Amino acid sequence: MNTPQFTVVKDRKAPVQAMRCSGTSFWRDLFESMQVGDWFVLSKADLHRVKISAGKYLRGRYRCYMNTEVAGTWVFTKIK
Repeated sequence: MNTPQFTVVKDRKAPVQAMRCSGTSFWRDLFESMQVGDWFVLSKADLHRVKISAGKYLRGRYRCYMNTEVAGTWVFTKIK
């Protein structure tokens, strides 16, 4: 069995990460910045993605319903 060989570097700092990996989410940041009563319009293409994220970060503190003024769009409202 081959055992992987690693070299531990102790004489210098590790390189900086190339990608952001801070655990932040666009949707969490957006939902936290919204006040109760704030709303936005979304298309059918984004509906599933927004509802999944809202379920995770808002946990029932939102309402998403079909827009009666513009066909094919939905209104997302923060209610609590």
